[in-house]
Amino acid sequence: MKRNMDLIRDIMIYLEENLTPGKPIQSTEIPLYNKENDDEYQVLSEHIKLLLDEGLVEANQMPIKGFVIYDIQRITSHGYDFLDALRDETIWSKTKDTTGKVGGYTIGILMELGKEYIKKQVGL
Repeated sequence: MKRNMDLIRDIMIYLEENLTPGKPIQSTEIPLYNKENDDEYQVLSEHIKLLLDEGLVEANQMPIKGFVIYDIQRITSHGYDFLDALRDETIWSKTKDTTGKVGGYTIGILMELGKEYIKKQVGL
C-alpha cells in the first residue's frame, strides 16, 4: 500500500466537520470508502493508523475478525495544525505540486510548505 496524502487530508477534514466532544466516530462510519469492499476499508484503516502514528488524532483500537476498528476520540493540537496548514484547497494544490517535483515527502514537510504558503498570502 502506498500512503495517500489526499486520503489523510480527507479523513482529517471529515473528522473536523463531524467530531463532537464526547462523541467518538468509528472508522466504519467514515464515508470515504466503499462499505462493500473490505480492501478499501483496510486502506482507510491503515491511513487512520498513520494519523495515530503522527499524533494527529487520538483513538482506541478494537480488533474484530481480522480488521481493526478505530474509535476516534479527538483531533490533537498537532492535528489542528495540520488542518490549519492544509485545509485551503489552493494551498493544498500548491503544496502537492511542489512536493510532486521531488517524488517524496513527509506529513511534516507538507505542513511546513502549507505554512509557508499561508505566510506568503498574509505578507510575512
